[in-house]
Amino acid sequence: MALSYLLEMAQNYFSKLAQKYLTVTADLDLEIKSALMLCIGITEDELEFVFNHGDDRLVNNLKEKKVYPYTILDRESVLN
Repeated sequence: MALSYLLEMAQNYFSKLAQKYLTVTADLDLEIKSALMLCIGITEDELEFVFNHGDDRLVNNLKEKKVYPYTILDRESVLN
């Protein structure tokens, strides 16, 4: 897949997560939903893997390779 397409898909994915978890209503009761989101760097093929198989499976792969929860610049994909 082209990187620009993957980036667009990622933006849509995270936008939906933000809408789901980071909601504040404007009424006086101030119902607030919140979540803590950990962001780590992944490779292009790992991003494509997330769209095809889900983020839980990628996180499991990252944990098996002892990469999670770190961002390691210029590392090889855990899918190789």
